Amino acid sequence: MKTIPQTSPENYLSGMASLSIPSPQGTGDRHMLKTFDDKNPLQFFAGNEIIRFLGTRGIINRSDDADRAGIPYIGTLWCATHSRAVADMIVKSFLSGKDTKHIRMHDWLDDDGFKETIFMLKTIKDVSFRYWISDKIR
Repeated sequence: MKTIPQTSPENYLSGMASLSIPSPQGTGDRHMLKTFDDKNPLQFFAGNEIIRFLGTRGIINRSDDADRAGIPYIGTLWCATHSRAVADMIVKSFLSGKDTKHIRMHDWLDDDGFKETIFMLKTIKDVSFRYWISDKIR
């Protein structure tokens, strides 16, 4: 199993990697072993580019969750909550000019997590993002 390198609140684990760390609420993706297999690259680390849109809400220490799952890491494991990981994936799609069809919020989140993700996205002030997302979520 791959060891997650050093993270920080400014360079944290997000996306499918964060979703693959089981949460106490039982949300997330169920492909933990495949995600953290030595043969697969970690996806993805987020940082200031995404923090500029979403702030720091939902970036937390998930060392205990990784310990319970047996996922090795260096230092403190700073990760996106599952809600934040989905919001990060949406922002990353916007920044890279890609579609959001691969993001299946209801597959990974319960109702509270879904609402939290929507709340995070609604706080984004960037006009071009707000226009872009209005075309994606109806």
